[in-house]
Amino acid sequence: MSGTVLAAVSRVVLADGRALIHADGIKLEVDAELVRGLVGDGGGRRALLLAWSLHDLPSIDALAASVPEDEAPDQAADSTPTEAPVAPL
Repeated sequence: MSGTVLAAVSRVVLADGRALIHADGIKLEVDAELVRGLVGDGGGRRALLLAWSLHDLPSIDALAASVPEDEAPDQAADSTPTEAPVAPL
């Protein structure tokens, strides 16, 4: 599933180094430096173009099973529990 949204920006709120962009019911928080030159310049209307997609993530068991044995970390004899690798989002 994926999509693209073009939304009119109604306001941008700066606080604590973050910027909250409000656009047609969408709220997007970004680093304030990314919008610093655009905020408060009186430059007129702004639009937010947002492209997104959702992906199924494999289960933790499937991820652990996909690591070849020769690349798997050595387990100590007492075998302390460890977390399985998780794919980045």
